[in-house]
Amino acid sequence: MKSMSFEQVLKSSNAFTTNQPAEHVSSKYTYLSSAKVVESIMSRGWEPTSVLKKRPITKNSAYSKHGVIFRHPTIELKLSTTDILKPQIYFVNSHAADCAFRFYLGYFRLICGNGLVISMPFETTGTKTQYFRLSHVQFNDFSFIENTMNQMMDNFNASTNLIKNLNEVELKPSEIELLAKKSFLRRNQINEQHFVKYLNQILPASVDAINAYKFDEDSSSTAWAVYNRIQRNLIKGFDAPNPLKNQSVTQYRPIKNFERDINLNVKLFSDVLDLAPSLQY
Repeated sequence: MKSMSFEQVLKSSNAFTTNQPAEHVSSKYTYLSSAKVVESIMSRGWEPTSVLKKRPITKNSAYSKHGVIFRHPTIELKLSTTDILKPQIYFVNSHAADCAFRFYLGYFRLICGNGLVISMPFETTGTKTQYFRLSHVQFNDFSFIENTMNQMMDNFNASTNLIKNLNEVELKPSEIELLAKKSFLRRNQINEQHFVKYLNQILPASVDAINAYKFDEDSSSTAWAVYNRIQRNLIKGFDAPNPLKNQSVTQYRPIKNFERDINLNVKLFSDVLDLAPSLQY
């Protein structure tokens, strides 16, 4: 994927050129220019590769949720001669008080072209989260960007060892089945508190569908291979019997909504780590 220039990012959505928030926000709301964030990240060597947006450009889209995916051109994690990862930063913002300022950690996997969003602990105003999150009423200037990028680089370094370990840990068949079932329920947007109700209703055919691999590198039972094949099907789509529709075969289409894509990625990575507690952060 080719990188974008700063000018291309600005032209992609008026959310990057507006200089004020939506009219309805409170007086406590602090406006943060997304264009300024993009410039700051680019000045550190990261290159925009795609813009995240929800709707065609309209007057209201200047305030809606939007973001940018950045990739570093020289840093990479090489797990094998064919499995190479490029670090990515997902930046998400809004000018309508419906979204906190967010940074997510991720990787672009060259072999399959998948964007992986992983969960790593961030210290945000005294609270640990799986991504960097800052409310628009929690800062008064732009200085927090430096701390954010420092945390991001620390987490990239920590994630390197974590991923290498995932590539060596073997999962049991029962663990793979559980991970596939939980992912299947998440794809159906079932709340986690209701998982117990549906886990035993998921047919083996559904487990096989979401656990199917496309690349030989993902054919093993290592936590990394299982994670990647389920992640691909989770986001790209698959066909499987659906217990919510009397086991009729449902066509799960590719996920286009960038927020849902990110959230499913983060939860899947957390689920994988839950199966291997020794690999926790």
